Amino acid sequence: MLLRSTPGGLIARDDEADRWTSLPAAAAHAPASEGLGETETHDVLAFLAGGETTRTAAAAALDAAREDAGAAADPASAGLPFRPRSLRAFMLFESHAIASARMLVKHFFPAPVVRVMETYERVTRRTFPPLKPKKAFYERPELYVANHTAVLADGEPMWWPSHTRALDFELELAFVLARPLADATPEEAATAIGGWLVLNDWSARDVQAQDAR
Repeated sequence: MLLRSTPGGLIARDDEADRWTSLPAAAAHAPASEGLGETETHDVLAFLAGGETTRTAAAAALDAAREDAGAAADPASAGLPFRPRSLRAFMLFESHAIASARMLVKHFFPAPVVRVMETYERVTRRTFPPLKPKKAFYERPELYVANHTAVLADGEPMWWPSHTRALDFELELAFVLARPLADATPEEAATAIGGWLVLNDWSARDVQAQDAR
């Protein structure tokens, strides 16, 4: 179920009706006992924490409100679904790590280094060894702690920081933890995932390359 957050509460995408619907308005068409209370219709994290019970109740409410034209909502009024309290960015795929390193070398390293890399890969048809992740990459997830206060809502303007001339973004898949998590087993971690987001991760590539050097 696709959700967005607006000043009037959460809205959900009803594909069958080909519209976005206000969850508070839809909930009025369904019994309160079905698990879709005021908190769940106004707070994304509360909705996600409700798990399958809340999602089932929301689907039933959308069905019940399908003939109510007044329940239609405008997604253009949506902002951030919630204010993140922390943010971790992971690099999980070897091919991504190698391609990212190659891009930094090609665009931001001295020309002799670029020539050595390109010649090696052309002659050997193998990856230039310094581009490959270190051993630790395969032993534990590689991540950095991102600035959770700099997350922007869909449609908000992204400023260009004065310290970079190479602003770039990666289209990423993000997940939201719907409950506290520590020292988790893989099963506990998977259960704690409440929902998914599409996220643009912005980077100052010239600054990143300087850090890499």
